[in-house]
Amino acid sequence: MPVITIQCLELTKEQKEKLADRIITAFAEETIVSADKVYLFFDNYRPEDAACDKKLFSEKYPNYYDMFPDKE
Repeated sequence: MPVITIQCLELTKEQKEKLADRIITAFAEETIVSADKVYLFFDNYRPEDAACDKKLFSEKYPNYYDMFPDKE
């Protein structure tokens, strides 16, 4: 059973659901593995736990959470 891991800043439940559908479907179509055997894990990081260009994302994008008003 294949395992796919996505490492990214926090995503909404809706974003995860859409990505899971698209990624697992694509993987299953390109391999001989059925979709029910493909595992997808999200490793989400808070903006204060990741950095780019020598700055924490929480500093670089202080309004990050405002982009997802209905984040669960």
